[in-house]
Amino acid sequence: MNVIGVMEIVGRSVSGSDDAVRRALETARKRGLPIKGLEVVSIRLGGDSVDEWQATVRVAHVSAVSALPEKDGGRNEARKRARRH
Repeated sequence: MNVIGVMEIVGRSVSGSDDAVRRALETARKRGLPIKGLEVVSIRLGGDSVDEWQATVRVAHVSAVSALPEKDGGRNEARKRARRH
């Protein structure tokens, strides 16, 4: 079972909103996390002269892999260990 983490990143660009989203995704990829999805939360114009596109994105990534507990509460594993001894 995977544990999915979510982080919010703001990408900025003077070229346009699509480029701002791409820059946010590049930032997420540089962190080396296995990305599973991306949601664009907002796009706006900002900066000192209101000429900078800003895209806020949520990036879903695998943050941990954990084993599911056995349905039998671990009894099978205990039996296997008992047989080995």
